[in-house]
Amino acid sequence: MKREQEKLKYGLKNSVLESIINILSQRPKIEKAILYGSRAKGNFKNGSDIDVA
Repeated sequence: MKREQEKLKYGLKNSVLESIINILSQRPKIEKAILYGSRAKGNFKNGSDIDVA
């Protein structure tokens, strides 16, 4: 069970996190991105959106 939780940081698969990072890194004007909302707080549910500022 712990191993499964490690794979789902913020309730997201590593491939999803990598995709977000890849998209943001293609924008040189973006200096920082912050995850907020339920995923950052840890009270997300299945299907929760991903809030990034």
